[in-house]
Amino acid sequence: GGHIPPMLYSARNEQWTYLENSAHNYALGLVDDAEYQQETIRLEHGDAIYLYTDGVTEALNESEELYGEERLEQCLNRINMKNLSVEEVLEEVRRSLGEYVGNAPQSDDITMLAVKLNERRT
Repeated sequence: GGHIPPMLYSARNEQWTYLENSAHNYALGLVDDAEYQQETIRLEHGDAIYLYTDGVTEALNESEELYGEERLEQCLNRINMKNLSVEEVLEEVRRSLGEYVGNAPQSDDITMLAVKLNERRT
């Protein structure tokens, strides 16, 4: 929906990176009759995608400093994706956010979704 870029985990490279988006779409629901460009990516076995609201990267610590995109990327890249479920990945991000924010009040919603493509079972 054009809000903030999701992150993509490449099992081949064992690294999280921000998903490049060539379309410049509006965030969903902000503009009546907005038109959106569709894009497609292909996930390979072991790849994952992490989607989140700006409340993650804009979480403020007690000094009113943002958690930020770079810190999120570093957090995700410390995780061993081969051995963790997506629930454990989300918990690790939640833990990192909590440590960073400390006792500062939550300033925005924090919503996260992670999906990992596992082997097909027959």
